[in-house]
Amino acid sequence: NGVNALALVESVGAANDAALNVEGEADGGSGEERGTRGWDPSPSEEAAATLPPPFAGRPSASARRLVRSLLPSLVRGALTEVREWTSGKRNAGARLLGTIVAFAEAAASRHLGDLMKEIVAAVGDDDRDTAERVVVAARVLGAHVSPSHWLPIALDHVVADKAS
Repeated sequence: NGVNALALVESVGAANDAALNVEGEADGGSGEERGTRGWDPSPSEEAAATLPPPFAGRPSASARRLVRSLLPSLVRGALTEVREWTSGKRNAGARLLGTIVAFAEAAASRHLGDLMKEIVAAVGDDDRDTAERVVVAARVLGAHVSPSHWLPIALDHVVADKAS
């Protein structure tokens, strides 16, 4: 199912680019557009190694552009699922979160406050599979977003946990 879903997003992304007459760069946008000024956001083997199944490599530029255009609503939906009270829904939300971050790459930096808050809360989930999926999403996020963006937010959460 995951492979079929990935293929569908790839084909819809390509159709979307064709309809909009978009001839994109190979990376799907500049680092400045994605909020990564001063940091080399170029995909590496290390970043590709963090991708969850069914990804065999970096998604196409057209698929990344499509997901980025829908990012606010996708992130909101995934974070709502991650907070659900049933483990099945939390697990689905964690899986969706990893997938969204894989497509969004550094563009996810626009949602770091919300993402980090839920990641910190969800890594301790009672359901081991859900917690592991959240860790995968965090690794993908960390591979694509400059530490100067996510580290201060993560440290704020660590300090707040220590204080309480």
